[in-house]
Amino acid sequence: MRRPILILIVFFALTALVFFMLQNKAVFDNTLGRITGNWSNTDGVITLLQKPYSDVNKENYIRWDGYYYYVISEVGYQVRSAELNHIFAFFPFFPLLWYLSHLPPEGIVFLNYLFFAIGVLILLKSCGESVGASDPVKLLLILGLPTTVVFFMPYTEATFLITASIGIYGLLRGKYGLYFIGFFLLALTRPTYTFLVIAIVATDFVFFLGHGNFKRSLKSIFFKALPLLVGTFVVFFAQSLFETGSFTKFFEVQSHWDHKLRLPHNIHDWSHEGFSMNLGVLFFIAIPFLVFIVNLLVKSFRRTGAAIEETPHNYLQLLSLIYLFGTFLFILLFRNGGLNSLSRYVLCSPFLIFLLIYSFRYFQAILLDFRSSFYAILFITGVSMLGLIPYSTNWDFADLGYFILSGVLLLWLFQDFWQRTLYKILLAFTLFLNVVWTTYLFNMYLADGWIFT
Repeated sequence: MRRPILILIVFFALTALVFFMLQNKAVFDNTLGRITGNWSNTDGVITLLQKPYSDVNKENYIRWDGYYYYVISEVGYQVRSAELNHIFAFFPFFPLLWYLSHLPPEGIVFLNYLFFAIGVLILLKSCGESVGASDPVKLLLILGLPTTVVFFMPYTEATFLITASIGIYGLLRGKYGLYFIGFFLLALTRPTYTFLVIAIVATDFVFFLGHGNFKRSLKSIFFKALPLLVGTFVVFFAQSLFETGSFTKFFEVQSHWDHKLRLPHNIHDWSHEGFSMNLGVLFFIAIPFLVFIVNLLVKSFRRTGAAIEETPHNYLQLLSLIYLFGTFLFILLFRNGGLNSLSRYVLCSPFLIFLLIYSFRYFQAILLDFRSSFYAILFITGVSMLGLIPYSTNWDFADLGYFILSGVLLLWLFQDFWQRTLYKILLAFTLFLNVVWTTYLFNMYLADGWIFT
């Protein structure tokens, strides 16, 4: 584990170094400033200016959803202002850790990255040497995802990752106590009970088609869903203890988000940067997942016996596919065309990271020509969408997230060649682009520019 730890430390240090260098006007003007400006928010007016990066301080660091987690860490859910009433939509475990850490707000950068690093290391350990989890390429590809910036922000993704990783480790190693603890804490972190429980039921249904043992499936669903339901109950109970809270306060607040089932139209996003990453998720994650799930269901209904062997790793792979695709479907069908936050919910998920670590073994048996053709179709279609949709009528630096994601997944798809010089050069270049992209998005967050999550 020494090499992965070193890689994680170097990535953080390199990202910090690039960020602080770009705070210098001369450095910025002669490097990134020649390509793009930075978003600046002045009295609510957001403009693109040729200015270096912002300072990292308490005032700048408490932005967007991070502000509500900060409020909960300070006063819990005891708020009297109607404007803050919707903090009941945010779960308490991350704010509790924030409170217990006694760190200043900007110190959460280090805490969240530490959680992210530990979570990834646990997932690497969970998958084992049989898939080459110790090979540096898998970790480097994870660090190349264009949403890495979220683990530097005061959001719950890092806490979600480490708690889920503990549960995943317990599930794969047959240690139910660890699974229960991990997924119980996960349920205290984010409102996951809906998507994850549905994914558990759907996964067990697929395996039920193979073994036909209803009692066995029911038992599996109960014990896997139990920590999620118990954790969610604890959150609702804790919220009800506050003066302005009630046991159903979460549902009352959620109604203000206007999430209704409807056909999507007028595809849009909060920012050009977010749109480029979300479009990448649509073409490189959602579509392949849909193809795989439909193919698996067809095989399951047409044949006697299981279409896929029921092992802990296969169970988790299918659960991850269904959970991530279900997240995509919810955003697509319940937000009236708004793709905002899609890339954060998918690319920062421990379930996607598990798939990136473990699932390439199945692609090695697929012919290179087929892999190349399928990827090329998705890439060209996505690039065309970037230029054709009215929301994004030209290609510029804001589209870099799409190209970084497509590059990472191309390298993931052809890991057969990871020891070749050209592969290493392309991987290093992609990582460098993502370090710059991460600092750019982090500065956009600090400057209160357009929301990209």
